[in-house]
Amino acid sequence: SDKYDTLIEHVLKYGNAYQLQKAESVNSLFGDSDEILIPEPPAPVAEDWSLIEKLTKEREVTGIYISGHPLDDYRMEVDNFATCSLEKAESTRGQPLKLACIVAAANHRISKKGTGFGFFTVQDYNGSLEFPLFSEDYQKFKHLLEEGQGVFIHGSFQQRWNSDEFQLKLSKVELLESVASSLTSSITLKIPIDRISKEMVDGLDAVCKEHVGKHKLKIHLYDRESKNKLHLIAKER
Repeated sequence: SDKYDTLIEHVLKYGNAYQLQKAESVNSLFGDSDEILIPEPPAPVAEDWSLIEKLTKEREVTGIYISGHPLDDYRMEVDNFATCSLEKAESTRGQPLKLACIVAAANHRISKKGTGFGFFTVQDYNGSLEFPLFSEDYQKFKHLLEEGQGVFIHGSFQQRWNSDEFQLKLSKVELLESVASSLTSSITLKIPIDRISKEMVDGLDAVCKEHVGKHKLKIHLYDRESKNKLHLIAKER
């Protein structure tokens, strides 16, 4: 109803009216009555949340992810492009890193001089990592490091100036959703020869024609028994 500001307000008033009527019916000579003055609140029509949105809401309310992990939508990127997990990242001091993670927290601040800086926390399946960003790095990457965002971080652990401590130094940040397209040079299908049939070949041909992409398609045929292999490359994309 339009006279209620929110669905929650409508639900609360309906619930109160229902309980009041139920209590009054106990002392009524006519027994229970099905009539409730406040109409039952209709369920709103809304699109389903994406996995990221759903998990972010779950974490806000319960402090944990319930339906899965935000990286589940990026499992291919995690398995094929990340060089290590966050729990092992700090031990790779000085070595280039590629990290697939979710921004768990973004704390933006302004210094007394009026310049922006921030502290960020990222998470993957195995751990979490906190790092600061200052000056040019902050201005360059802050718009990508939004809470709940999936990011692919290029960087390394560098020693802080005038300190024995090491911290993550970023060289590049990409959105995880764009990494598969930018970093994939080819797609390889590994097919055992005993699985080949006319139906399978026709189906594969139809899929390739329907989903034409910019990456090369490679096919590796192999014999499970003899271990022989045949490598093929599609002439057309």
